[in-house]
Amino acid sequence: MKTRLALTCFLSLTACKDDDGAKITVDAVPPGVDSAVVTVDANSDIQIDATPVTPDAMVAANTCKTDFAGCTAFTDLTADSAERKVTFTNFAFTAKCIRIKAGQSVTFSGSFSSHPLNQACGPVDDVLASKTGSESMFTFSQTGTYGYYCGNHGAEDGSDMSGAIEVVE
Repeated sequence: MKTRLALTCFLSLTACKDDDGAKITVDAVPPGVDSAVVTVDANSDIQIDATPVTPDAMVAANTCKTDFAGCTAFTDLTADSAERKVTFTNFAFTAKCIRIKAGQSVTFSGSFSSHPLNQACGPVDDVLASKTGSESMFTFSQTGTYGYYCGNHGAEDGSDMSGAIEVVE
């Protein structure tokens, strides 16, 4: 006999419960799965039929909050002649909040071993995690706000050592 359970879980969850309170653990939910139907038979065989997240929902889930890293005003670096550089020393990014055009690049400069760079949010993953070296350049392909932070002294929520890049047309 098979029991069919319809589950809707957030991507970060690894376990859900059915209506009877029985715990069902899903060890390997693939990225981009919004919901799943779990079928359990009498032999404890489990089958999962997954429903993918729509691309629009994935983008919305990774959207930066309006004032990520306290950025309510941005230094305008959209001019072709502008030097688009973010340096980091003494537990701070300078310039912390910048505006560029889609297709432009930003150079991050500092000690990545002391201040590993990570992207917290944004339309796409354009800021690649950097843990070694002292300079990396990233090109921002899509408009939107990209949040970044130091893996040792900042946080994904934009607190402490973090910053934002606003990419416009």
